[in-house]
Amino acid sequence: KGDVESVRAARAARVVVVTARILDVVREAGIHVDAVVGSEADPAEAWEDGMLATPPGLVARTRGAAGGTWWTADTRESWDPAPLPGPAQDAYGCGDSFAAGLTYGLATGLGPREAIALAARSGALAVTRRGAHGG
Repeated sequence: KGDVESVRAARAARVVVVTARILDVVREAGIHVDAVVGSEADPAEAWEDGMLATPPGLVARTRGAAGGTWWTADTRESWDPAPLPGPAQDAYGCGDSFAAGLTYGLATGLGPREAIALAARSGALAVTRRGAHGG
């Protein structure tokens, strides 16, 4: 129940981006989400049309160092990975950093292509740090 209430409360934000892992919670909460993010390597983050009653405005499927694919109702594009701004250290937290960059980009008014590019750079930066906090 706490997760459902948290997801409902999140809808007060300008933009709601969720992982595909919590689609059951989103359905129970009955809210519209602006974007769904999932890794193609993780079956728990699979996405298929119709998984939500109201489709998200954007779906992003990541492939780590291979980039990913995003789509909206009328556009489908792939993106290349962002260049690493330093030596690779650790992949932990890259997906969360990608989602944070996407959320920030969409919330500040970037279009999908630009928000995805920001998200990819955010994920790439995380690779150059050890652990979730760069320590």
